[in-house]
Amino acid sequence: MFRRLFFLISFALLLGLADGAAAQSPEDLELWAEYLFDGPDPNADTGGHGFHITAVGSGATVGVATGVGGTAYQGAADTASYAVLPSTAWPAGGDVTIEMMINFDTFETIEATTRSTGSGWEYTSMMAFSTDDHFFQFEYAVNDVNTFSMNSNYWWVGGPGWEGYISGPLPWETGCWYHWVVSMDNTNKVIRHWIDGELVVTATHPGTDFNDINYSGDLYLASEMGSAYPLQGRLDNVRFYKGYTETSIPPEPGENFPGDLNGDCFVDFGDYPAIAAAWLSHPNEAEYNPYCDINPGGPDGIIDGLDISVFADHWLMHAAPAAPSALTFENVTSSSIGVSWTDNSLDETGFYIYVNTSPNQPASPTYTNSANDVNLTAVGLGPGTTYHFWVTAYNSYCESAAATGSQATAGGPLYPMSDPNNIGSWILRSNMSDEFDGTSLDPNKWFKDGEGGVFIYSWPGRAPSQFAPENIRVEDGKLCLTTKWDPNYPFVPDIDPDCGCPYENYTTAAVTSKNTFLYGYMEIKCKAADVSITSSFWATGDSSELDVFEFVADSKVYDNDRTYPFCVHDWDHGGRSWCDSVELAWRVGSESHVYGCEWDANGLKFYADGNLVKDAPSSEIGNVWCLDEQMTIWVDSEAFSWEGFPSPSDLPADYEIDYIRVWQK
Repeated sequence: MFRRLFFLISFALLLGLADGAAAQSPEDLELWAEYLFDGPDPNADTGGHGFHITAVGSGATVGVATGVGGTAYQGAADTASYAVLPSTAWPAGGDVTIEMMINFDTFETIEATTRSTGSGWEYTSMMAFSTDDHFFQFEYAVNDVNTFSMNSNYWWVGGPGWEGYISGPLPWETGCWYHWVVSMDNTNKVIRHWIDGELVVTATHPGTDFNDINYSGDLYLASEMGSAYPLQGRLDNVRFYKGYTETSIPPEPGENFPGDLNGDCFVDFGDYPAIAAAWLSHPNEAEYNPYCDINPGGPDGIIDGLDISVFADHWLMHAAPAAPSALTFENVTSSSIGVSWTDNSLDETGFYIYVNTSPNQPASPTYTNSANDVNLTAVGLGPGTTYHFWVTAYNSYCESAAATGSQATAGGPLYPMSDPNNIGSWILRSNMSDEFDGTSLDPNKWFKDGEGGVFIYSWPGRAPSQFAPENIRVEDGKLCLTTKWDPNYPFVPDIDPDCGCPYENYTTAAVTSKNTFLYGYMEIKCKAADVSITSSFWATGDSSELDVFEFVADSKVYDNDRTYPFCVHDWDHGGRSWCDSVELAWRVGSESHVYGCEWDANGLKFYADGNLVKDAPSSEIGNVWCLDEQMTIWVDSEAFSWEGFPSPSDLPADYEIDYIRVWQK
């Protein structure tokens, strides 16, 4: 109720300040060619002139990717990926207007062989045309992740060279649809660009005769002449018109989420100007924008309170479905990996699944699942190879953020995720590594703390919690350490000197390695227990401790569910310590990820999903550096009083470990 009231008050104030709006109706345009990429023949010219797409580059797809109200053209990071249209699809010179919907997968554009290294700019083309004597293209350029420009380039062979370079800032985001219009006014020698109805570029070119832009060759959609700067994204509803316009073509009703008038997948203040400009207008008036005619009964030919009601209902709503979470891998073979996830959305059209051997998300999805289908088997994979997965939910408007995870296929050697090509010549320590594929813990590798009343270092855990061997189990390819509310457990009658408190109420679990190592790389794939209890991966020597992490996924005190903390402790010198941390992009208790630590005489390197997140040379650790002795690996859960204790209703909770691996050189 408050959200709706706040919107209505804000809109009333904005409407009172509005002093008129620019015309939004196109002038004298004749549809010449149209490509919706839908229907039984997605290559067809739905404008009725028969200017069908004749070829598609090897990496691009038509009528597969999700578009606006249907399917779309999907480009790829491949210089051979483009669509070819007949030259007749271009209206014969003079005044020409082009309209399309654009959705960028990434702004990390491909570095083509013809890139100008001196300027540092990279380009992605949306359309390019060429003849014997000149070349013409529309493109966007990126210099860094915060700077975009829209460009139109012209090249006359034997003439003045490049001419008519236009640029302007574009605050675009990946994953969202934008409405792009360009119009060439031959009479006044002006080119105009609009993005979502906003005029972003106007450029005048005296002496340039647009009538000369008549093409006998092919038109290249989403590439520069089919050879460079391919579009890494999607195009939909591409239209060519005869004629020019001084005002933007309004997007078609229904192309965006109702109320999302600027196409950024979110209904907020950025959508105010469009509906304010169209307020109380009718279709025969220049101010009318059918995109704003969103009342519940369908378009009624006036922008009024019924449309404002829908706008208010959608205020501060995201158009994208809720992102999936908790990727789980199963049924892993040498050539396939089964993956499943949690569906958190009620309105997805389906899911995109991206798969790659590198930690970079591909531009195009590898698989597509229908709505509510949360299982997939990736096939045709190489043995002994780590694959990275991204799963997103999508609807007809937008695509969600991704749930991520990684899994290696069976067979072949296993290498650290931080060094998948084994440049470091790592050798797996099989007596300290475990995939936990059986039904019980391997007694030759691991010790259950508390089994038979024996505790490593005579330490039963951090009070009030106590390690209980009964809380350790191996099932479904995972080692699970369970924390329980267990007031009737036979606790040791000791007082923990750290807190001055007894062991009571909470039981946790600890597993330690029976073998030790000096220098190497230790890696774990795990999901932390999602309560106010630690989920830790660490190692100890006679007088030293290395904490790769001590996660607390749902602290009662701190907001640290994305914090990756690491420490070194020197117990020979009063317990002096070095600690640091980084923030992750994910909650450590929501899904499994891979964490690793490389340890040698020169220092430590900490990794998350194969990416270096902290380089800690021994010089930075200073006089705390003491890691020069054989170490035992620990995985455990403990109760940290300063984080707050979990409520009985929070328990039981599992710390889930997919594998532990150790390599040495």
